[in-house]
Amino acid sequence: MVLKMLEDNQTINPQSNFEERGKFWAKVQMPDGSLGILPSELLVDNNDNLVLACPRRVGGSSFLRLFKPKPLPSDSKLTLAYQNNEDLSTFEIWSGSIGKFLRTDKITNLDEYEFTELKQEIVGSAREFERFVVSIPLKLESLGQKKGLNKILCFSGCELSENGLGLWLSMSNKSKIQINETYKITFEPAEVESFSFEIQCIRPHFEDSFSKGIHAGFKLLNYAELKNSLPFIRLKQLIEARGKLPDINLDNSEHYLAKFWQGEFLKFSK
Repeated sequence: MVLKMLEDNQTINPQSNFEERGKFWAKVQMPDGSLGILPSELLVDNNDNLVLACPRRVGGSSFLRLFKPKPLPSDSKLTLAYQNNEDLSTFEIWSGSIGKFLRTDKITNLDEYEFTELKQEIVGSAREFERFVVSIPLKLESLGQKKGLNKILCFSGCELSENGLGLWLSMSNKSKIQINETYKITFEPAEVESFSFEIQCIRPHFEDSFSKGIHAGFKLLNYAELKNSLPFIRLKQLIEARGKLPDINLDNSEHYLAKFWQGEFLKFSK
């Protein structure tokens, strides 16, 4: 069975024709080229037909959000990321296409689509470092700014691993983050003194048109030399104490890191 990987998430509803189901974060590329992230569920009926269920994406401008957006267009391409709950370091990548819109389920309020052209892109790959969502106050600032009036980006959490992190920030701050640029990240947990790292943007902006933000990835600079330092020990403690896997909440179409964005603030440096 092509979806044997979904068995750990399997739930069977005796009132439906779906025999298997599994939750994913889906990266959606629509025919106009725009990209977005949506929580989704892949359903398999008793005839091995595939159905994609997901919440309706958020609308465009604040005015347009008064009107419910249209369903995802046919021929949108999807990439599904699956992480094994038993071995968190391994993951698989599947891709496919959206066929026609089927219906909006009156009970779950999820849109359902035909899902076609399913294929496995990456099989059982292992990440060197596990990624967790961690709630912790942190600040990001550029190291290239001149002395005087600077601006800092503030968050209440991030996606964190031992050698890097991922952040979501509003689209209006797109110009603040550049590939290969270096930044200072300062963690401010209540339990211990603040600690900082120098980081470098290594992943180009992923513009999430659904949540109106960008998702950027960073690596810790001088990672090998940091392993025995106190800040690195604090970092590992934070991951162990607070780290959680990204929650796939089908009731909310917002990017799972968007809730951590607090905004851009002025900083007067000496």
